[in-house]
Amino acid sequence: MFTINNFLKNLLGIFMGIAMLWIAGRIFFTYFIYSFGTLISFIVAPVILGYIYIAVGLARSKEWAQFIAVTIFGLSIIIEFLLIVFGLTGTRVNIVEELSHLIFWVSLVAIPVFGISALIRKKCNNKQ
Repeated sequence: MFTINNFLKNLLGIFMGIAMLWIAGRIFFTYFIYSFGTLISFIVAPVILGYIYIAVGLARSKEWAQFIAVTIFGLSIIIEFLLIVFGLTGTRVNIVEELSHLIFWVSLVAIPVFGISALIRKKCNNKQ
């Protein structure tokens, strides 16, 4: 049954998925190009694939994808706020670039952690 609430939820999920792909392209592709051929590129490439998987989950309006996206962006904003409050940032002029770097570093931690926990949950559910 088609409802307006379902339509708006799917539309919001599609827009969030597009935004995640744009952010992944802007942030991660730059790091991947700079680190191409090094050990860091082997770390960045799976995280890019994880971001794409999250974007597909957002487009399908999955709750786990929304939780991961909100967690990554929320942690990045909180860390940026703390850095500004304590005066640890170099310049306060380019907050968007600093936030992009924080999203990258938070994602390098958050995406593998969520992936490993999902794998463990999946293995435990298969045993039952």
